[in-house]
Amino acid sequence: MRFAAGAVLGVLLGALLGVPAAAATSKVPAVVTTLTAPKAMAAAGGKLFVSEGNTVVVLGTDGRTTKTISGLFGAAGIVANGDRVYVALSQAAAIAVLDPATLTEIGRWTTVACPVNLAFAGTRLFYGHGCPTNGTPGLGSVDATTGTGAQTVPGSFYSAPLVAGAGSTLAVGVPGLSPATVSTYRVDGTTVTPLATAEVGSYLGGVTVSKDGTKVATAAGSPYHLAQFTAKTMAGAGTFETGAYPATVAYSPDGTKLGGGVDAHGAGNVRAFHVATGLSLLDGNAHPKPAYNQPGPVTGTLTWAADGSRLYTLLDELTSAAPGLLAELGPAGGFPHVTGELLTNTVELVSAPHRRVREAVTDLTRLAEQIATLDCAAEIDGLRDIVSRGASYQRQLRTAAANNGSLKAVVSSLVREMREDSF
Repeated sequence: MRFAAGAVLGVLLGALLGVPAAAATSKVPAVVTTLTAPKAMAAAGGKLFVSEGNTVVVLGTDGRTTKTISGLFGAAGIVANGDRVYVALSQAAAIAVLDPATLTEIGRWTTVACPVNLAFAGTRLFYGHGCPTNGTPGLGSVDATTGTGAQTVPGSFYSAPLVAGAGSTLAVGVPGLSPATVSTYRVDGTTVTPLATAEVGSYLGGVTVSKDGTKVATAAGSPYHLAQFTAKTMAGAGTFETGAYPATVAYSPDGTKLGGGVDAHGAGNVRAFHVATGLSLLDGNAHPKPAYNQPGPVTGTLTWAADGSRLYTLLDELTSAAPGLLAELGPAGGFPHVTGELLTNTVELVSAPHRRVREAVTDLTRLAEQIATLDCAAEIDGLRDIVSRGASYQRQLRTAAANNGSLKAVVSSLVREMREDSF
């Protein structure tokens, strides 16, 4: 889990239609934004609407902030429909209605607690809801025109479900599970009829429905492709190879192209395909700042321009304060960019100029005293243990090899480490 995004990526696809992608990934334009913790993004009226904190930040397609709309507590999922933009307010039990022409809130519709993800299907606006610490996750809907007539769709969900819709088709899946499943429904007025369910891989990151509602596509951490299904039966209808790890997916407004964001270092991080032929239209690689490690896409932010000529996504970067802080702590000649990933028991640091973490340990350890005020000197000192005993994935591989590939042995070793608090 990297820290939140700081760059917006615009990819021009129109000139590439019908032309096979180059063998190697190509660089695509990206610009740095002022965003630090974006949740979702939608395009409307030639602008990009990004939910962040208790606001919606309106960006031009050049990545510059046009306006910030405040008072939107817990702004989460965001979707555009016609001449309106809708925002799930996870801390206000409501959906805010925005006018992209005036950049103002013009309405607010009541929901159950903690709405997170939004999608239109039929004449309904559906929302996946789930609170972080209490309550039961579920799926609800309101009338798409008035926001009234609240309904609940029966189902059991581990967390707030992802939702996608088009035409009379609704697709629903829960992120973060292995295996992951996606279910489809037909929406006729207030009637929601289950259609089919299928396993789609592990750790679902995104789901999308084609304009005519006949196809569903998914992105999951595994397998390494975007998968397409027939909505009515959820039978497989083609795959689009991305390499590791596909994280997000979106059909173009006309349904002829499929875009995907990929979270893998050293390969393209944004892809696009022609749906009918499977032809690769783009294998793009975005580096907002050349010295940085390759950023990955922020789940929920992949969105197309209305005419399908451009594909946008937000990319993971460090929080805006971190690069300046590290520069101040570095030597006079300049400090190499450092990416940090803080988990409960682990701090991993990767320094860009070094080829391996092992080669960077000496330099990073020398900084321990300087960053003592950040209260993480002990974690950095723990890098010696990681180097001597190996990273978690290396220890897991050794355990599996020593136990004839037994996953039970791997899990037992992880439980033992957690109990011993050894990492």
